[in-house]
Amino acid sequence: MQLSRVLPVNPLVPLLLSLLMVGCAGLPGFIQGSEEMTEERCPAPGEWVVAGQHESITSAQLLAQINENSIVLLGERHKSREDHQWQLHLLAALNGRFDNMAVGYEMFVRDQQPQLDAWLAGELNDEELLEQSDWDRHWGMDFSLYAPLLRFNRLQRVPGEALNVPRELVRRIGQEGWQAVPREERYGLSQAAEPREEYREFLATMASHHGHEAASEEEVTAFIRSQGVWDRAMAEGLYSLQQRGYGPVAGIIGRGHMENRQGVPRQLADLGAESVWVLLPWREGEACMGPDTTPADALYGLPL
Repeated sequence: MQLSRVLPVNPLVPLLLSLLMVGCAGLPGFIQGSEEMTEERCPAPGEWVVAGQHESITSAQLLAQINENSIVLLGERHKSREDHQWQLHLLAALNGRFDNMAVGYEMFVRDQQPQLDAWLAGELNDEELLEQSDWDRHWGMDFSLYAPLLRFNRLQRVPGEALNVPRELVRRIGQEGWQAVPREERYGLSQAAEPREEYREFLATMASHHGHEAASEEEVTAFIRSQGVWDRAMAEGLYSLQQRGYGPVAGIIGRGHMENRQGVPRQLADLGAESVWVLLPWREGEACMGPDTTPADALYGLPL
């Protein structure tokens, strides 16, 4: 489905949207950690630190807590090969425990599902997938970062789902508002739940810290609405997989859409998902678990 028209673009809005696409900047700790945690806890390489728990645990211990009704969000920095290797290992571990898992990908928009399905079935090669899905325009990252993840789906016959919607729709709803876009042009998307105040404040601050001039109130509002569209689209795609009988469902998504259980986890809760895990790789210098910070449900220490 094509959008009916092209809107004039406020020059600040695409810049801010592109900053979210890179998935590199972490959010400050918004959600309070357990009162039992009296000091900061950072994971050692190869170990997990879980929110509210003092003792580090192994991958086997963490995976034992995930069940077939779980939605597992695996956050990434889009350009980090290490992050993608970490995601791949977790997908393989989950697939070894469950027979009916599925994976959702932020990198593909809903209209590209036929092309993704054809590639997963071995009917398209890499070059044909990139061309027919218009990868460079819709995503633009180095495909070699994602190829091992997608080949996991193909080799193991694990379904892969296109989670995203076109940037044109994101921008249009951001600038004009939800009601201004006709139902038939929303790609089946439902309206996003309102963001929590702390997330709204973070996005407003992010909007104001970039560009040559401070963001106007209109630009901040458009930015927050745009982020809500992205978060809702991905949450709906993951929840749809679960409702169709798959489980657990894993999400390959930029970490900025899930840190501190904001963004996608917030939208999943609004949709009715009951078991959602936010898992993030951790490096020296990043936020740890503590009495005032809970960047994820669990952090994994990457090798030094």
